[in-house]
Amino acid sequence: MSRSGIVGLLFGLLLVVIAVGCRSTGTGAMSAGTTVPLPLPVDSLPRPNAKYLAADAALGPPSPREPRVIFFGSSAVEGWPLDQVFPGQGYLNRGIGGEQTRQMIARFDQDVMTLHPGVVVIHLGGVNDLGVFTLAETEANLTYMVRRVRATGAVPVLLSPTPSHSAGGYDHPAHRPPAQVLALRDWIADHARAERYLFVDVYPLVAASDGSLRRDLSRDGLHLTRPGYDLLTPSVSEAVQRAIHASKVK
Repeated sequence: MSRSGIVGLLFGLLLVVIAVGCRSTGTGAMSAGTTVPLPLPVDSLPRPNAKYLAADAALGPPSPREPRVIFFGSSAVEGWPLDQVFPGQGYLNRGIGGEQTRQMIARFDQDVMTLHPGVVVIHLGGVNDLGVFTLAETEANLTYMVRRVRATGAVPVLLSPTPSHSAGGYDHPAHRPPAQVLALRDWIADHARAERYLFVDVYPLVAASDGSLRRDLSRDGLHLTRPGYDLLTPSVSEAVQRAIHASKVK
């Protein structure tokens, strides 16, 4: 079978269900060096957060045999104990609590692209954009990040947002309306299918029967505890391994 035939077969294999409630789509690539325009004016972006600058500078080049994997996002990623739930894998955590997608775009080159990843996992968690920016802007910002990753030949993996519940006197669902969270989840699923990249729907893995975040998986109604992350691990791990394999074939 030709190389293109092998790649096509792998894309087909990626169109599978990763786990109950979790979907995955293929990983078609853009041409290396493709220019991806910013979705908004440069002067509307905040100054990049320097949290990981020293760690980024200390990293050497990735192994030619093993693609570098970066998890990128807000507090849902920052609180993810990657070294514990994915022991021995060396996945990099580049999550920063409270960030919205504009802030993520501002530091995307700094904390992701300059590190030459083979796989980039993007997770917005409870979606800090909601109530601040329109869903259309969030979608455009995610599209930009996905296309920037693919333009270098790396493989993006997007996770769905997660639900929330009221806790400690704070009504998270009022600020993150479930209908909007689900609308963004559905958009990511459709976008992944259209542009052929990996998507893992983690929402049902941590949702109660009423669609809210299970109360035994969060102390504050928004952020997962270790048992919550443990529920995500098998599906996300399989998606990452598929992405690693796809990045090696390219």
